[in-house]
Formats: sequence, C-alpha cells, structure tokens
Amino acid sequence: MGAGLDYDINAEGIKKALNEGKRTTREIVGALSETVLGFEPGTRFRYSLCHDVLGALVEIWSGKKFGEYLKENIFEPVGMENTFFGMPRTEEGMERMAARYRYEDGKPVRTELLCPYNIPDHANITTDYESGGAGLISCTEDYALFLDAMACGGMAKSGKRILSPNTVELMGTNHLTGKALEDFYAKRSGYGYGLGVRTHIDKAKSGSLSPLGEFGWDGAAGAFAMVDPINKISFTYFQHVMGWDKRIQTEMRNALYASLD
Repeated sequence: MGAGLDYDINAEGIKKALNEGKRTTREIVGALSETVLGFEPGTRFRYSLCHDVLGALVEIWSGKKFGEYLKENIFEPVGMENTFFGMPRTEEGMERMAARYRYEDGKPVRTELLCPYNIPDHANITTDYESGGAGLISCTEDYALFLDAMACGGMAKSGKRILSPNTVELMGTNHLTGKALEDFYAKRSGYGYGLGVRTHIDKAKSGSLSPLGEFGWDGAAGAFAMVDPINKISFTYFQHVMGWDKRIQTEMRNALYASLD
C-alpha cells in the first residue's frame, strides 16, 4: 500500500480498458500503469489497488490464473471449501449468501450484494478479472481455518503447510517508517503495516491487550480478523453492516485476552 497507487476504479485507464473489451486480471491491472502515482513509492501509506497488482503478478510468475493458484496452494490445503472468486451462479448459492445492511436514521436497511471496491461489481459487467483486494467470496468457517494456519506458523489444521514460519513472521512485521507510519496511525493508532495486514507495535497507543506482533485486518462492513502467532491463537468475527464502530473490535479483542489471564 506504499506504491503510490489509489483505489479509483473509475480511473480513465481502467474505463478505457473495459471499453476496449479487456476483461482479464492482467489486462485490467495493466491499465493501471496509465494512472499517475500519488507519491514516491515507499514514502507514504495509502489504501489502494496494490493487492490487485500482486494478483496479476502471481499469474505472471505462476503461469496460472490467480484463482487457480490460490485454490491449489491455499484453499485446498487448508480445507477452504466455500471460498472462490465471483458471486455464486446458482439460486442455491445465492440463498447461502449473508445479507448486508447499512444504517439509515438509526435503522438497518438491507443493501445490494455488490462490492464497490471490485471492478466487475462496480462496472456491473461480467469479466475474468479476479481482484486480489476485493474479489473473493468466503465464509466464517473457511476464514477461521486460514487464520488458524497463520497462528500456527503456516501449518494448516489439515497438517499441510502453506507458508514457512519465517514468511508468517515477515508478514506480521511492520514495514512502515516516517510519514508512511504516521499515515497508518491515523487509521489505527498503535499498529503498523506488514505484508497486507495491520500489526501491533505500540501497546500504549493501541490500548490493546494483545501482544506485540499480533496481526490481521478489518473489513469494510465490520469483519475482523486477528492472528496471534506468539500464543498460537486466532480470532474471527464477521458482521455485514456498513458504518460500524471500531470499539466493537477493540472490546472483543481485549475481552479475549482478559479471559486468558
């Protein structure tokens, strides 16, 4: 998230690519090169389409579609049977999707199941694009299995290893300094940013009872993921309500650690 990119999926380069019939992950990510960077890479932090770019790079390095690579190397070894790209194509599949809400005048109102950060959903078109940042559909059980593997140093409950302990450690290590770290503190005080995850670096500023090195992420509608590789525990919480209060997550996390004493 320090590359200087943004999350403007209405960028002229992307719209031009879609109008020209470009539909694959690599084609659409390639169109991002037409966008002028917002800052010198490495100097600031800005939430962006960086993970989408990484998905395209995985395709280049592996010679496989991003989804195929993830299925072979993460989903199947971990036992994630209900994780995939794109909305379900059957009525039965749609019936299993959790509803999503937003608050209006203090009341929850059900909203359409579209992701504003996923290019195909936003453009309301069918593509072969697999978004590394916002494209996967999953469930609580699958995500819990993945987080458990991270908490156990990359070893899944199935007994299959998906990452080395050294890679998991690097993933949860803060890589921000200077102004970039200040940018992230504005979003989550006491936390830095590792490889795609927030990571705990200052208890005095975070107010968290979790140990330093605890890492994870938050979802736009309130999903919360936490990995503690020191105590080998993980915590998974999902809600589907826009406009959530961050205190919910902080209080749940602290309640978990208070119960361990």
